[in-house]
Amino acid sequence: MAENYAAVLHGPYHIKIEKWPMPEIDENEVLVKIACVGICGSDVKLYSSGKCGRDILDEPIVIGHEAAGVVVKVGSKVDTLKVGDRVAIEPTQPCRACEFCKRGKYNLCDTPRYCSSMGAPGNLCNYYKHVADFCHKYPPALEAVASGAIDLKKFITHHYSLEKTKEALDLAKSGDAMKIIIHVQN
Repeated sequence: MAENYAAVLHGPYHIKIEKWPMPEIDENEVLVKIACVGICGSDVKLYSSGKCGRDILDEPIVIGHEAAGVVVKVGSKVDTLKVGDRVAIEPTQPCRACEFCKRGKYNLCDTPRYCSSMGAPGNLCNYYKHVADFCHKYPPALEAVASGAIDLKKFITHHYSLEKTKEALDLAKSGDAMKIIIHVQN
């Protein structure tokens, strides 16, 4: 399998593209080869201040949580996805044990984890693992958008490569772009 590189935030405005360990999946997870990642306000806040909500950057973290890609490996208990499925990753990772989760209201989970928060790495990397039931298949019609084949720059999106992550975050911070997508795979 190929190597894994990630956009790792070390402190405010201090981001590096680094070789990152290849994730090992559990029985209920999938490994996704990331195609693109959107940058949102929480990424910009963490990048520019080292803080976002309750999270305070105290160790390097892979950023990014609005990702789409292709499933390349499936855990032994996953029956809803297969290798080759194109998926959008829902960034929430609920506990599944609290009363809210048991009632199907995972958005109110007592102890959720989110991609790109302290204790849960983000997905601005080549390969990322996630719980399978929070990876949602998307139709072939969206492939052109995810791949960058449709030029959305004229409308609301700026496209950058993984190597240009710092430039993308600086543009997002300036407020001159409504949406930025970083294409992880060439």
